Amino acid sequence: MPSGLNLYRRSAVYYFRRRLPTGTGTGPVTLHVSLHTKDRAKAKALAAELTHVSDTLFDEARRGHLTTDELQRILVAVARRQAKKLELLAVVDRANPVADPMSGERADRINGAVYRLLAERGRAATLPQDPAFLRGCGLDPSEAEQVQMSLEFYRSQKLAIAMTLIQTAKLNGLEPMAW
Repeated sequence: MPSGLNLYRRSAVYYFRRRLPTGTGTGPVTLHVSLHTKDRAKAKALAAELTHVSDTLFDEARRGHLTTDELQRILVAVARRQAKKLELLAVVDRANPVADPMSGERADRINGAVYRLLAERGRAATLPQDPAFLRGCGLDPSEAEQVQMSLEFYRSQKLAIAMTLIQTAKLNGLEPMAW
């Protein structure tokens, strides 16, 4: 499964794959790191971190400071460390008996739903009664109240207007910072 994050799947498990750039003195070598997950979202988060770290490591390899084996070991260690970090964050998020509407992945999904509403319907957007919209945003229909509260908060802070202007500018090919 190709992707811009150097991900592929084998037997339902995601792997990170990155070819060493020329100039590292090793010839055409590709590093492979098992991410030990079947969850695409988790794999994407891990791959993003590994891509970032490997950029720095490849610079060191070009200078002759790291061998291919060392690069491989470091990337495996980074993948394990990042996976543990993601697991801990998920545990903390789930352990909170009264879920904070602005914490972790849940907050991302709620804000994503608000941004989507504003982008599709403008600053007068309202939350549709159809639960399919929330499910399409990765939310449970019981979270409709949080989406509505966030939408109202953005309106009260005039953020809905600003986000609508930014979306309009982007659609017209303008960079928001240019105006």
